[in-house]
This record gives sequence, C-alpha cells and structure tokens, in this order.
Amino acid sequence: MEPLEMLARSELFDGASPGDFELLARHALTRRYSRGDLVWSAGDPAETMYLVLAGEVVVSRLGPDGEEYVVEAFVAGDVMGLFHFFEETPVRTLGARTISATSCWIVSRRDFMRWLESNPKMMLLMLRTYSRWILQRDLQDADTSYRSLTGRVATKLLSLADRHGQPSEQGVQVGIRVTEATLANMIGASRENVSRALAQLRRAGDVRREHGLLLLPRPDELRRRYSWVSEDEARVVNSKNRAAPAG
Repeated sequence: MEPLEMLARSELFDGASPGDFELLARHALTRRYSRGDLVWSAGDPAETMYLVLAGEVVVSRLGPDGEEYVVEAFVAGDVMGLFHFFEETPVRTLGARTISATSCWIVSRRDFMRWLESNPKMMLLMLRTYSRWILQRDLQDADTSYRSLTGRVATKLLSLADRHGQPSEQGVQVGIRVTEATLANMIGASRENVSRALAQLRRAGDVRREHGLLLLPRPDELRRRYSWVSEDEARVVNSKNRAAPAG
C-alpha cells in the first residue's frame, strides 16, 4: 500500500482521501531501522511525524528502577510522534524503539504544521480522533481502577484487540506481538503475576496464542465478564465514521 493511501486509512486522519496528502508528500522521506533501534529518546525535540510503513515500534518510559513501561505499540499504517506538535517547545516525554525491522515515512514538524494550517479539514479530522482517544483512555482508566489482576489483563487484551484486532473465524487476533513481559509493563504488574493471570484465562478458554499472536476466541463474552465498559460504549469509541465533517 502506498504511503498516501496508508495515511488516508489511518485512525488519525479517518475520513481523509489520499489526495489530501499530496502536498505533504513533497517534504517526506523514508527511513529504515533495524530491530532494537531507537526512533527517538525521551528528552529529544519533538520535531518529526512518522508513518509506520512496515514493522513495529513500541513507545515506553523507564521507571526509577530501570524497568521499561510500555505505553503503546505502533504497526504498519499507524501515525506517531505528533502529540507534542501543538506545544510551544515540543519535547518527547517517552522513548520509541523498534522491535522488528521497520521502515517509516517521515515529515518534519515545520512542514506538517504548514500543511495543516492550509488544510482545516485535516485539523477537524485530527480533533475528532483525539476526542475519541480521550474517551477511550477515560473509559479504560475507569474500567481498570478496581479490577483484580486477571481482570486488568483481560481488559488490556480487549483494549489491544479494539485497536489492533484482526477478526477471524476463530475470534479476534491481536495484530501485534505482545510478550508476557510487555503486557506486564503495560499494566504495571510483574511478569510472573501476569503469566499466572494469562494461564487462568487460557484454562477458561478466553485467550490462546497462535503463531506468536494472542487470540481472543470470544471477546464479547470476555468483555461482559471482566469489563465495566459495555459493548455499545466500546463500539462508539472505537467506531470509524468515514464521512468527513462539514467544512
């Protein structure tokens, strides 16, 4: 898939068309990374937007004890690196590294902001997506506040499936590789305890691993059992309306 089509299909610019990005493409370059390369470090100036063309990137922060806390994972088709673009002095608060061979389509903040100023439609699309992300985060925070560890693991898996899920006849496959250590870092628990929680979910038939990826055979049933977020609420905050807003 071409970069402009990937941008138009991305969650951030949901409702755009490939032609909307033609001017932006004039300023873009492609960069390739090996597995384990740093894309950026915490404290770096936030001066670049990235479209992941292939591979996978995790965004994380090191705790006081040196333990890595994984905040998010990005795969092909995801846009990353823009959260600080609207600040006066944009600085990265988290680090990003690749966990497989990765290539990215890159545009500078200066060129991106010039393009955005001339495309108010794109600003509206971004604001709509940011609003949905805030709703998702609020629901997730409320959903995990008083959960047991097994419940926290289950709701995090549902969140990953909502974002990266690939439906199949067997259920919904989480389309990124999530190790027990990564999952533990995401929810702030020890790997050993997360391993036990996953074992409990596997025994109940709620999750299994196929070809290195996690599969949720019955995500709706899992949500009813462990999550306070209703199916309707999950559908609303994860829905994609392809019609561009007026104006």
